[in-house]
Amino acid sequence: MRVHADFDLGGIAIVSHIIQRFEGVPWRMTRDDYLMALDGPTTKLAQQIGPIGWDPALADAMNAHRRAAHEESIAATLLADLST
Repeated sequence: MRVHADFDLGGIAIVSHIIQRFEGVPWRMTRDDYLMALDGPTTKLAQQIGPIGWDPALADAMNAHRRAAHEESIAATLLADLST
């Protein structure tokens, strides 16, 4: 099972839970995906992001930029992945 969620504290928690409980695989949830998502609409990232096991550089980038990006902001990319 592949999993994607918002680039915020809740989204990271959801993906972590799916990985641990169901052996999910993060989909478009890397540092580079986050940086790409910053080109779209973002909101303030209010919380510090702790270590992220599947991509430690993602936490570093999120904490440096202090912006949250929601799935809707990269919907076109996600849909394009599904069409291939």
